[in-house]
Amino acid sequence: MNKKVVIIGAGLGGCYLAAGLVEQFDVTMIELSDQLPLLRDRVMDVARPAVTYPHIESGFGGTTKAWHNALMEIDAIVFDKKWPFSKDTIAPYYEQAYRALSGTTREHVFKFADALRDNLINMGFPESLLAQNMFIPKVRVNAWNTLALKGKVHTIEGEVTELIPDGEGGIGKVKIRRQDGEHVFVDADYFVLAAGGLGSPLLLQKLAKSWPLEGLKHTGVHYEDHPIAFVGEVELNKPLYKLWDFPVKTKSGNANIRLPFSLYWNDLNISFQLRPAHHLRLSKPRTKIISVLTDLRNFPFKPINYWYLLTHVDDIFDILSFKFGLRIPTRNYSILMVAEQPSASYCAVWKKDNNTGINRRWEADDSYIKDLNEALDLFLKTIRPTIKQSRLFPEWPAQIYSSSHHSGTARLSKSPEDGVCDLNGQVHGLSNLFVCDGSLIPASGFVNTGLTIAALAMRMSDFLSNLVSTKPNAK
Repeated sequence: MNKKVVIIGAGLGGCYLAAGLVEQFDVTMIELSDQLPLLRDRVMDVARPAVTYPHIESGFGGTTKAWHNALMEIDAIVFDKKWPFSKDTIAPYYEQAYRALSGTTREHVFKFADALRDNLINMGFPESLLAQNMFIPKVRVNAWNTLALKGKVHTIEGEVTELIPDGEGGIGKVKIRRQDGEHVFVDADYFVLAAGGLGSPLLLQKLAKSWPLEGLKHTGVHYEDHPIAFVGEVELNKPLYKLWDFPVKTKSGNANIRLPFSLYWNDLNISFQLRPAHHLRLSKPRTKIISVLTDLRNFPFKPINYWYLLTHVDDIFDILSFKFGLRIPTRNYSILMVAEQPSASYCAVWKKDNNTGINRRWEADDSYIKDLNEALDLFLKTIRPTIKQSRLFPEWPAQIYSSSHHSGTARLSKSPEDGVCDLNGQVHGLSNLFVCDGSLIPASGFVNTGLTIAALAMRMSDFLSNLVSTKPNAK
C-alpha cells in the first residue's frame, strides 16, 4: 500500500509536488477554495499597504490563476551569500522547472537571452548590467489545470485549522473546517504545508504554542517581498524600444524575454527596467506613474478598468508590444525599479486567535530607501552615455509597493537556530512535516519566485520518493 501524503494548499508548489508524487503516494490535497471570507481579502497590512490586488489567492492553482509567473532564476551570488546551499544544488531542478513552466528548455531560453544581450551590448549598454534574464509567457498557466491533477489526487475543500501531533515526534493528523462548517480529521504518513508565504507560517505558529521547537521560533520572521516602484523617466539616444519584449517561440505558445538592468549595491540585488513611454508626448512631465495592467488582467469584466486603461497610454502600448509585437518608436522610457529587500528581523506575518485576518508588516525604512537611491544614481551613471536627459520623481519612495512574492517566513536553514526548515524543506525537529512554497526561500534577490518554487517542489518530490524507497517503514 502506498504511503499517504497530505498537501495543504493547491498553488504552484503544492501542484508540482503532487504531480511528482502521484505515482508513488496516495495524495490528498486540501484547498481553501472560495470559502468566505476569501483568502485575498484576509490580509491586513499594519505598515505599508499593499497596492496589488489580489496579492494572495485561493482555489485550485493558487496565485497561478492571478499572475503571469515570469520565470527568473535567483542569482548565484544570492545563493552563495544567503542560502544554506549553492545554486548548483538546485540547478537540475531549475532545468526541470523551465520545461514544465515555459514549454521549452532552459538552454533554449538562454539562447534567446544571449541574442538579446548581444543586441543590447551592440546598442551601447554595459554588459555588466545584463546578467539576469526574464522569460514571460504571453498567457497565464494555471498549475492545477496544466498538470491535470483532477482525478489523480483526492481533494478536500476546506480550511486546515490545526496540525495535531502524533506523540512520536511528528504530525498525526490535521483538523479541517469544511465549507459546510463541519470539522473533519485526516491522517497521513507525511504532511506538506504549501499554503504560501502568508499561509503556511500561521499553522506553524499555532503548532509552536503547544510544541515550542527551536526552529518554530523563526516562523513568520525573515519575511521579504521585494519592493517595486516607477522612480523616474529618461530620454535615450538609443532605440531601446526595438528590443522591448524580445520574442521567443515555445511548444506551449509564444513568449517574450526581457533583460532587466541589474546591479549589486550594499549586498542588495537591484534591477531597473526601461519601459517604453509614450505619455510624454501628450502631456507635461509626470511626477508619478501608475500601471493598471494587473487590475485589467485580474478583473477583465469590470468596465471601469477599461476606462482606466484609456487614461494610461503607456499601458496601451505595452499591451501592443507584449501581445502583438508592435513596437512604437519612442525616445522616452519610464524607470521601473524592482529591488531585493533585506529579510525582516522581526515577526512580520501572524494571526490572532479566532480571527481569520492575516496581519502583514511590510516596511521600507529610511536606511533602505537611501540604499535604493544610491543604487539608482549608480545605474544612471553607468548608462549615462545612452541618456539625453533624465528626471527622477521626487516622491517615488512614498510610491513603493510590494510585489506579492512572499518569502522567508519558514526559511531553509542548516540548523534550527537560523530557520524553520532543513535543506530538504523538512521542519526542524519533526519527523514528517514539510513546507513547499515561497516561505522556504531565504532570499530571492529581485526576481519573481515562481520558477524557484517549482524547482523546490520537484526537488522535494525526489526527496520524498527516495525516502520511502530506502525506508519503506519510515514515517
